[in-house]
Order: sequence, then C-alpha cells, then structure tokens
Amino acid sequence: MGITENFDEFVAIYRHKKKDIDINKALVQILETESIKTKQDLEKFCKKDRSILYNRVQSISHTHWKILKDPRASIRAKYETILKGYKIHDKRIKYPTTNPTM
Repeated sequence: MGITENFDEFVAIYRHKKKDIDINKALVQILETESIKTKQDLEKFCKKDRSILYNRVQSISHTHWKILKDPRASIRAKYETILKGYKIHDKRIKYPTTNPTM
C-alpha cells in the first residue's frame, strides 16, 4: 500500500517545509496515498487500531493537532464523512480528490 514503507520520509517532507498542513488535509493525503476509499480499507490498514491513523495525522499536522480540543473526534468525523461504508458518508464529496495537497 502507498507510502507505508517510506512514512518517515513523507513526514520529513512536511517538516522540511517548516509549515504544517491542517488535520483534514493531512487525513485526506494519507487516505489517498494509502488507497483507502472505504470503511473496510481503513479497517484493513489500521488493523482495527485507529491510533495508527491518528499518529500519522498528528505527525504531519502537529501544530493544528495541539490547538484542537479533541483532534481524534475531528479526524473521525472527517473520515466517516468521506469514506464509503459509514452511515454519515456524504456522496456529494468527491473523493479521492483530483488535486493532491502535496
């Protein structure tokens, strides 16, 4: 899958820019690079441990992470909205995006 093997390099690219991206952009970037499009894809990727995803998002957007009261809830709400298989999935959201954030 995607950049799993090179994740440290992926994070280094963002830190080199000295600028964080927000949590939502970080989440979408991770989902796109790991080819996660459904709830089942996410479960397979995380092996039912969402902290894998949360830690990756935090490492990319650590500044934004610190200012939110509950960043995990924000991430969860976003992926449940964009991934097929969740009750709150919004079919109007075009995912994966056509313009990558990198």
